[in-house]
Amino acid sequence: MVEFIKYRSSYPDNLEVWQVAKILDCTHRYVYRLLMKKMLVHYRIGKKYAIETDDLVRFLKENRINAV
Repeated sequence: MVEFIKYRSSYPDNLEVWQVAKILDCTHRYVYRLLMKKMLVHYRIGKKYAIETDDLVRFLKENRINAV
């Protein structure tokens, strides 16, 4: 995830669910759960969901777990 934030300019402006799942290293079902709980800002294009790269970065920064 840190690499994503560092190199986000190399990613497209809009990410699909499978791309977000790959970045977060989770399943696509978990990403859909985040979308339905409105924890992750998104919009629909036809039948697909799109997440802006900046919104994903914001989500990652807001939900950072501080290691002790």
